[in-house]
Amino acid sequence: MTLSFRDRPIVWKLMAVALATVLIALVVSTSVSLWTTYSTLRSGVENDLEGQAGIIAENTSSTLAFDDPVLANETLRTLRLMPSVDLGCLYGADGKLFASFPQPPIHDHCDDKPPPIGKSVVNGKLHVTVAVTQKERQLGVFALRGNLSRVRDQFQAQVFAAFVGMILAVGAAVLLSLRLQRLIARPIVELSSTAHSIARAGDYTLRATKANDDEIGRLVVAFNTMVAEVERRDEQLRGANRLKDEFLATLSHELRTPLNAVFGWIQILRAGGTSSETVARAYESIDRNARAQATLIEDLLDISRIVTGKLRLRSEPVDLKTIAENALEVAKPGAEAKRIALNRQLPDGPAEIVGDPDRLQQIAWNLLSNAVKFTPAGGAVDVSLVGGERDWKLIVRDTGSGIDPAFLPHVFDRFRQADGSITRRHGGLGLGLAIVHELTELHGGRIEAASAGLNRGATFTATFPRMAATAPIAARVAPQPHRELEGYTVLVVDDDADAREVTAAAVQSAGGVAVTAPSGAAAIDALASHTFDAALFDLAMPQMDGFELLRHTRIILDATKTPAIAVSAHAGAEEQARQAGFQAFIAKPYDLDTLVSGILQAKEQKGTGSLFT
Repeated sequence: MTLSFRDRPIVWKLMAVALATVLIALVVSTSVSLWTTYSTLRSGVENDLEGQAGIIAENTSSTLAFDDPVLANETLRTLRLMPSVDLGCLYGADGKLFASFPQPPIHDHCDDKPPPIGKSVVNGKLHVTVAVTQKERQLGVFALRGNLSRVRDQFQAQVFAAFVGMILAVGAAVLLSLRLQRLIARPIVELSSTAHSIARAGDYTLRATKANDDEIGRLVVAFNTMVAEVERRDEQLRGANRLKDEFLATLSHELRTPLNAVFGWIQILRAGGTSSETVARAYESIDRNARAQATLIEDLLDISRIVTGKLRLRSEPVDLKTIAENALEVAKPGAEAKRIALNRQLPDGPAEIVGDPDRLQQIAWNLLSNAVKFTPAGGAVDVSLVGGERDWKLIVRDTGSGIDPAFLPHVFDRFRQADGSITRRHGGLGLGLAIVHELTELHGGRIEAASAGLNRGATFTATFPRMAATAPIAARVAPQPHRELEGYTVLVVDDDADAREVTAAAVQSAGGVAVTAPSGAAAIDALASHTFDAALFDLAMPQMDGFELLRHTRIILDATKTPAIAVSAHAGAEEQARQAGFQAFIAKPYDLDTLVSGILQAKEQKGTGSLFT
């Protein structure tokens, strides 16, 4: 296959460019030089012939005056000394040939009549004709015919010399291009070879060699910098893929483990013949494992909201001391089960900050539960609040397994765990501390971890800015999760029969009346014939989803002041539900307390605003 010029190697291109440049320059300069030489030589021959013709005409004027052809022929024979003269013809006043050179029988002979006076070139021969005069009287005409052999010979010599010079110049150009190829092309070829090796082997540790400090040297430096950046990002991607694989394996384990307990106890209960004590233990295990799985899912949703920037925080005055006390009360049963001492050092007065109380509670609970989980039996966990001039520090210190110094910089990374193996002692997805880190920073604070090493405990310090002294803490009404739904009629719309049944049972267990609808069309018929205190719309339904159902029933709901509550297991649906016009959002899976509280609060706030934060 014939390669085009653009596909040739750069060495070939450089040599071709150099040779083409030299050849063009030589051809142009030599052509101009030869033309100048030829013109100069020819002009010289023409001037010589004109001068010789003038001399002969002057010397033969007396022979014509005295009619002496013999002397005229003798005078013309002097032309034999000029190789550029072929023929000389002397004509008298009557136009007849008087004398000639060379004389017959030479094949060249003079014309019968004299040519016109002047200079011309005929058939490559130079003709010069001059008048022979004496005392301003024309006695005759002398015609001289010359050749350009001297011009030809000298020009041929010049052409040969120019050809030899061109060959020498081309040879020098080849040698120079080979030298330039080593200086210019070789670094580029080596750079191309290095890039090809990197692409073929995927080895980003390879580097091109810098030979000089010119533009090619800077190109090599830029290339090496780019490869180093690619190597760094490749290592990051490999690390991210490794963490992803570890996280997926951990996620599978953490989700399957509680499901195994739930399915196992359900099968035991279905088999029957179990004692009341076993049934109670089964209910407790199912509840505990279901809540554990719900916590895992909620952690994943929190990370998703944080990464996508969709996590919304309320901002209100909060007593950090109350937050810490609540976290201690929740952690107390677990700590007592492991015989872990919970020590507290809290201020006498309130620790006033501004933030989202639910998320602050999540921070405190994650730090405290993490400390209890990694502290062995008989250990201790200290919780203290230290007030500074501009901030409050929530400090959780434990005597647990500690943190490896090599892992300490990554303790707040998402999906990172010091022990990610399948034989690890502690469960979890490795998201708790990452969520604490993100939530603390969203509150304008910072979180720090310290440890003296493995088995030497760990200390976590969350710092929050103080609240302005002019902003008093408003009393926060605690939710009432056990409040009954007596007198409430609730419409439950869900295409999933199990979800519809359990939701209706939950409403009824709280004293309410539940009316179910398996589709959007059935819900429209129910709303047209009955009045409800609340309507629960599942968002992911076939044919008519919860959003479309809300658009169809918006007038009815507004007229009856019935709050529409979105129910969904889809992550990120809360923001979309708020924009669609729902009064509240309940995420699946939910417990009875969450369902009842959501219905009550949505009903109370209907017409005054939504429950979205």
